[in-house]
Amino acid sequence: MILALLACTTVTGPPEEEKLATVSHQVTFESITRLGPHRLDLTARHERQSGDRTEGFVIVWGGWDDFQVVRSRQGQITQDTRVLSGKAYTSTDGEIFHPQDDAELYRTDLATTWNEWDRQLEPVLGALVLTADRETVVEGRPAQRYLVSMDPEFVATGRNADVPTALSGHLTVDSGSGVRLVGEVHGEYLQNGDPEKPSTVTLNLLRTGLGEDVTIEPPTAFPTKKGKRRKKAKKPD
Repeated sequence: MILALLACTTVTGPPEEEKLATVSHQVTFESITRLGPHRLDLTARHERQSGDRTEGFVIVWGGWDDFQVVRSRQGQITQDTRVLSGKAYTSTDGEIFHPQDDAELYRTDLATTWNEWDRQLEPVLGALVLTADRETVVEGRPAQRYLVSMDPEFVATGRNADVPTALSGHLTVDSGSGVRLVGEVHGEYLQNGDPEKPSTVTLNLLRTGLGEDVTIEPPTAFPTKKGKRRKKAKKPD
């Protein structure tokens, strides 16, 4: 049996495994919060003729009043948002932080931009097939492992669409929530369908510390006026 999923991903295997994988493509960030405190590390390596790039994405989740989101490019931090005891601080380099008046803006931003899996794999996502492999356990939680391959019947549509040519890897999904816990995907494609522009994307995803307390370091430096030293942040009560 083959089931078409959100974002055109395909799943093969027994009905229960198909249902679970379907859920994994429909989870919202609210589903992720039910895992309790944990850390997500995701990296994506893109190789194109125009240049290579590596992007990083980290979420340290302790709750809506205590979380951290870090984005990086080529190993350099481009965004570091920390919410501690309901107070928000933002930085574009991970060093100098700006206190913000309202943390709700950053809660909303996280809830709407957390899905880096789909964003980073966009050039090959439509051709991605998940095949049920085996049941497993991740940090004490029952999980289902899938193998990643390419749909041989996939046809890219649209002008200048990327054309997937190969896919491999694996994905492990939490059996209770459908949340992705561990994954590695390597995809090859023709950028804009051009045979002269072979490209690749390699993604690694890992959630750790499920249900364990997390530590989010408070900012220690803020913008200063000329002639004044930076003030260190007080640790939230």
